[in-house]
Amino acid sequence: MTDCTVSTGGCRDNDPEVVSTTVSLLDINTAFNAGFTAFQRAEEGLQRNALVIARGVAGEERNEDINTALVQSAADSSLASAGASVVRSVDEAVGTLIDEFA
Repeated sequence: MTDCTVSTGGCRDNDPEVVSTTVSLLDINTAFNAGFTAFQRAEEGLQRNALVIARGVAGEERNEDINTALVQSAADSSLASAGASVVRSVDEAVGTLIDEFA
């Protein structure tokens, strides 16, 4: 994808007479994918850690493994929050673009 000029008249490439904002659709897509991927990785990590903790409660894991899983769960929770914030920001940016140029 390439950059396109977004204006009240629609999307036009390289129109010098239109006062507009240049938006890279690729950048928006990349940001959304990064946030979504972060959220997915956090979810996978939380699932793995929950399994380790459940095994620890059942006596199948060492205490060190449980402690590591608990600490990693906190880190995964922060990663999920950051990923969700990125997706939310992209959503707001796209909404603003639509409102401004529709």
